[in-house]
Amino acid sequence: MALSDDDKKDIQEYLHKYLRVKVIALFGLIGLGTIVAILTAGWNAAEKAAEAIAENPSRIADELSKIPEFSDVIAMKATGVPVGSIMPFGGEITTDVRNKLHELGWLPCTGEPVSRNEFKELFSVIGTAWGAPGSLSYNLPDLRGRFIRGVDGNSGQDLESTKRVSSNKGGNSGNMVGSYQNESTRMPTNSWDISDGSHTHTTNGKPWIAGASKEGSFPSGTEHPLSTPSITGGSHGHSINGGDAETRPKNVYVNWLIRFKGPTVQSN
Repeated sequence: MALSDDDKKDIQEYLHKYLRVKVIALFGLIGLGTIVAILTAGWNAAEKAAEAIAENPSRIADELSKIPEFSDVIAMKATGVPVGSIMPFGGEITTDVRNKLHELGWLPCTGEPVSRNEFKELFSVIGTAWGAPGSLSYNLPDLRGRFIRGVDGNSGQDLESTKRVSSNKGGNSGNMVGSYQNESTRMPTNSWDISDGSHTHTTNGKPWIAGASKEGSFPSGTEHPLSTPSITGGSHGHSINGGDAETRPKNVYVNWLIRFKGPTVQSN
């Protein structure tokens, strides 16, 4: 399948800009004569090179993706996913998988600090929103075991947005991206009914007959109903047992990734 016109244009631009320092990497892919033409004729020759590349796009894509200056054209720009995007990944992240994800421009959201210089594209987008352990590094988002929530802005959906704290030292707090909010349980909307169940209270002493003496004697020929002294339970409480370790919806596990290389959308 041939490259689209947009792909050709992108490759033209990159060839024109970078081939002077990457000539050796393209020997065998396009002829030496084409390279010389690019070096001497500039843009017009680059256009011809792009046409030649279109004859065998899969091979050229494999080779160009190995060159840092071309990787975002082949592996990044084609997808249109901007730097700083966060997405779920349904596989386990082994060392080998992590390396391959890195080649494609993705890092796991584990909160680790990374170099501002090495990952400068991502830093230009997220800055120190998720933390800054030092002047030369910044933290990736740490989404392990956590739910993602949209920034409240001024929507009023998060009633405690101003109480949010930073994910790591030097990160954003309050109503800003990257801030953290600990678990909380709201009082239920519906009231709870608590039943004591059937039970008795034991008392010491004996029942007595109204009108009788302490010894139990009473005048003959009269009625003396049997009475029981009233008993109160006094001040006391009832414990409610049960509950789980946390309040949560039904959920499944994924690994979260953040894009560090590709198209950028940061403000100028």
